[in-house]
Amino acid sequence: MICRELKRVFVGVAVISCLWLQVQGSDSILLEENCGVVHQFAQRIVNGVPAGLGAYPWMAFLHTPTHFKCAGSLINNRFVLTAAHCLKDALELIVRLGEHNRDTRIDCGNHYCQDAAQEFGVIWAIKHKLYNEEDLSHDIAVLMVDRNVEYLPHIRPICIFLDERVKTQVDGFKWFTASGWGLTSGEPNAQTSRILRELRINRRPTEDCIRALSHRLIPEQICAGNDASNLCRGDSGGPQGRIFKYNGIERFTQLGIASYTTPGCVNVSVLTDVISYGKWIKRVVKHYTQKNEM
Repeated sequence: MICRELKRVFVGVAVISCLWLQVQGSDSILLEENCGVVHQFAQRIVNGVPAGLGAYPWMAFLHTPTHFKCAGSLINNRFVLTAAHCLKDALELIVRLGEHNRDTRIDCGNHYCQDAAQEFGVIWAIKHKLYNEEDLSHDIAVLMVDRNVEYLPHIRPICIFLDERVKTQVDGFKWFTASGWGLTSGEPNAQTSRILRELRINRRPTEDCIRALSHRLIPEQICAGNDASNLCRGDSGGPQGRIFKYNGIERFTQLGIASYTTPGCVNVSVLTDVISYGKWIKRVVKHYTQKNEM
């Protein structure tokens, strides 16, 4: 995650008309009801700066026995959402939840120490059937971990919208909050961040990505990026979202997945539009939950 200017901006709260969504039928519009809520000790200050301890308890650090691979997000007590292109080493992937500083076992800040991160094996790795390795369209995947995740202050699920009718409202949002351990610059010798970082990233016209990347985007992709900061390698698979109010509670809801960017990580990045895949995520979670219980 690149930052060339460290101007700090407090994250605003986006409130949509959730009442209208709730009264349309009896099904929940969220994959997991107990989602998107941050422990009160967490703080969010953004624009490519280190994230407050515990500010993103849904973050998943995906690695192999030898190296860091990608980011992801916990979506319920058995499943993690990430990018399909992160699954080349799927059989070796390990999911670490509750991570903040990769160099310390116990992370502390603001007179508070959180419990150690926890690691989980992966028993199922499911890519979207339309995923294309050439243009990275439909770049979305779900991982099923090897045991139930206990929710703790530093390990909690992000919210996922299941009702695609919210898409028309979300498409009007001008920015998202992103988080990850990606490269801190686009220079050849840059290293991935040791500490979880956060960034407010702007939505950009699709034409900006077409010009920069020389190929078209599909409707299920979002063009985003800043002139002075951007996502970069290592941020792949991580979430971008906003805070919504649902059932009277402010919740962080995932709207994008970091997919790819320009070679130097400048100006634009492409995100997978999560809302477009809400029904697919629900089907995958249901199918593999039932399969695991057989």
